[in-house]
Amino acid sequence: MASRDGGPAPTTGTGLYPHPSSNPAVAMLMARARIAEEAEQEKVDAGRRGFEGRMFMDVSMLKRVLVMRDEKGMGAEEIEKECGLKKGSVEALGRVGVVEVA
Repeated sequence: MASRDGGPAPTTGTGLYPHPSSNPAVAMLMARARIAEEAEQEKVDAGRRGFEGRMFMDVSMLKRVLVMRDEKGMGAEEIEKECGLKKGSVEALGRVGVVEVA
């Protein structure tokens, strides 16, 4: 089938163009949008009864957590309690040396 200008008609998912879901750039943008939405929802939920703690950290919180863990030798559970973080947030940073303060 041809387009109005006589060229080939664009197709999605078959033939000439790959399906958008298989495009790495599109997948990255979709993941970025999902994460931004989750972070925004976390802000809305913070302070509500039953809130388990924050999972997303800004740069200053990340630095504070790394200093507490790496320089002060505090345990993950203690850091999460003190900083109001969701259980497992500190462990998600990886072992000591994977992520560190520069």
